[in-house]
Amino acid sequence: MTESSSTDFRNRVMLYGITAILLACLFVIGFVVPKFARPEPGTMLGMVELHLGMAEVIPATDKHGKKVPFKEDHLRQAEEILDELEDEAPGLGITSEYRAFASWIRGDYKNAKTHYLEALSRYEGNEELSNKTLINLAQVELAIKAGSKDTASVEAFLDRVPVKQRNADWYGIAAKAYHRKNEPAKRTEALSRAVAIAGKDRKSLEHIAEIAYYTGDSTALSTYQKIDPKSAGVWYRIANLEFKAGKIDKTLEALESCRKRNSNLLVQMLGQDKALLGDSKIQEFLKRAKAAEKEREKSNGKTAAVPGPQPGK
Repeated sequence: MTESSSTDFRNRVMLYGITAILLACLFVIGFVVPKFARPEPGTMLGMVELHLGMAEVIPATDKHGKKVPFKEDHLRQAEEILDELEDEAPGLGITSEYRAFASWIRGDYKNAKTHYLEALSRYEGNEELSNKTLINLAQVELAIKAGSKDTASVEAFLDRVPVKQRNADWYGIAAKAYHRKNEPAKRTEALSRAVAIAGKDRKSLEHIAEIAYYTGDSTALSTYQKIDPKSAGVWYRIANLEFKAGKIDKTLEALESCRKRNSNLLVQMLGQDKALLGDSKIQEFLKRAKAAEKEREKSNGKTAAVPGPQPGK
């Protein structure tokens, strides 16, 4: 072996040795350390929020009625992280609150109540978080008491929130309780207070409008009119409300807004709506909407204009 070859050999040995050491370090960092190191509590909470957010939007069953496994997977992963967080930073109210929310998403309302009560005890001394938890407890209690006119336990949680701290959510839950007890005047008053507190908060107004719509309250239409809904389904509800009020032109305008957002949904829903189809103008609108839907399918998915007379014309 020449001196040059000997030098090259030593260099290669050194290079391979360094590479082997680096690979060993990467192995330790990549595969060993994660088993013992944990993220900071704030990072862990962020991971929990991500999993709960995913679980909340995933439907429990598919269109065939089969259970969707991914929903439970995200809930399980969130709860596993919460177990680690409890070990890392025991006694946090937010840990109990997230456990309660996971149970709420799962539909296990009794377990949700247990965790919210635990969160309430952990939030002792923090008025803002305690009031928020009391409102959540009232909502859970309402779910537990589904179908019952006995709302005493719901109102007991609501009454513990000071008047000055009662937000739009508080009045929305109160409205549901009044609806259960068949007290429409109090229900309307509560929803009106909720709308006033919500102001221009679009999300709150949509939530209040939903409560009003499903409880059949007269405030539903006026609340929807305060926002410009982006959902085709919401515009279809507005159409129904306008129709019940005897305003056919307004009904047609709402149906057109629904069609512009989802023409296929409009055709399907209106085609099965015997009440609305009792009006000849709406029958004609459906015919035009069907024709426009066929044109849309032919034009690469673009929503075609509805031919013929427009709403209000």
